[in-house]
Amino acid sequence: QKLQKQMKIHRDLSNLVFYSQSVSFKGFEKAKAEAEYQHMSSFAEKKGFSYALERVGQPREFNEYNCRQLSRIYPNGKRVDSSNYDPQILWNVGCQMVALNYQYADKNMWLNHGKFRDNGRCGLLKKSEGQCQPTFQPYDTKTYRHMVEPAMIRVKIISGRHLVKMARGIASPFVEVEVVGTEPQKYKTKTVQDNGLAATWNENAEFTVSMPDLACLRFIVYDEDMFQDANAIGQNVYPLGTKDSPSIRQGYRSIPLKNVYNEPLELSSLLVHISVSYGEGAKDKRFQGLQELKNELRHTQSERDDLVKKKVVMSKKGEAVDPALDKSLQDLNAKIRKLEEKIMANPIERAKSQRHAKSATIDKKKRK
Repeated sequence: QKLQKQMKIHRDLSNLVFYSQSVSFKGFEKAKAEAEYQHMSSFAEKKGFSYALERVGQPREFNEYNCRQLSRIYPNGKRVDSSNYDPQILWNVGCQMVALNYQYADKNMWLNHGKFRDNGRCGLLKKSEGQCQPTFQPYDTKTYRHMVEPAMIRVKIISGRHLVKMARGIASPFVEVEVVGTEPQKYKTKTVQDNGLAATWNENAEFTVSMPDLACLRFIVYDEDMFQDANAIGQNVYPLGTKDSPSIRQGYRSIPLKNVYNEPLELSSLLVHISVSYGEGAKDKRFQGLQELKNELRHTQSERDDLVKKKVVMSKKGEAVDPALDKSLQDLNAKIRKLEEKIMANPIERAKSQRHAKSATIDKKKRK
C-alpha cells in the first residue's frame, strides 16, 4: 500500500516547486507590503476581471501587482459548455498565466494561438517595457506614450481563394480585419455574393495602435447565408510585435487560413498588402488629442452601458425606473454625440474617412 501511494515525479519538475509558492490574495496594498517575489496567487475569472476592467476595476494596481508577483487566472466553473473568456483584457494588465478551455474553439482560443506564435512558439513571451512600469495603465495613453511608439497599420484586402463553407453550396464571403489590444478596432468588407473560389474586394483598412506590443491582427472570413447570418469559415491571427522586433511582414502577403479548430485549410488563403509605420504622428498634437478623445468616448460608452443594464434589470423586476437614471442616460448620449463629432472633426480622422469614402466610390464604379 505504501508503494502504491508513492508518486513518481521527475527531479527537474519537482525542483520547480520551490520557485513559486501559492498564497491567498488579500488585496493590492497588503500584497505590496508583505508579499515576497515567490508568492503567486490564483484568481477566478470573475475576480480577475473585476480588477482588470477599465472602468469598474483597478487596471493600474493589477499591473503593478503583476510587476512583482505571478498571477494565474482560470475559467469559471459554471462554464459547463467549456466556453472561454476574453484573455486580452487580462494580458493588458500583465497577468502571466491566463488559462483557457482548449477543447472549445472560438475567437478567444484563436487569439491565444495567434499571440503565442511569437518567440518561436515556445509559449513564453517577454513583457513590453511599458508594462514593467508601476504607473502603466493600459487604457490611458498618457502613462506609456513616452516609452512606446504608436503604430499605423494599413491593410488592403485584395482577394481570397478557395473560401469553402462547411455545408453544401457556394460561399458568399466577407472579411473582418480586427486589431485586438488595448483599443479594439474592426473593419468589415462588403459581401461577395456566390463566389468563394475567387472573391475580390480591393478594400483598405487603417488602424492606429497606441500599444502595438500588446496587439494582434486578426483576420476572419465569414460566409453570409440567405438569412444574412454570418458563419466563420476561415481565420488566422498574428501578433504585431514591436518596432525593433516585428512579428508580421510587410508588403504583399498570402495569409493561409485555418478552420475554427485552428487546423490548416488546404489552398484557402487571402491576398493582402500590409504596411506598418511606427511613430507616425506620435509628436503631433492632433494625434494625441485624437487618442484622448477616443479614450474619453470609450469610457463614456462604458458608463452608458452600465446604466442601460441597470435599467433593464429594474424593468424585469417590475421596479419603477428612477427619473434621474433616464436623465443620466440622456446626458451621456448627448456627451457621446459631441465626442463623436469632435473625433470626426479631427484632421487625421477626417482624412481617414475621406480615403475610405473615395475607395468605396471607386469600387462602386468598377462594379457598374
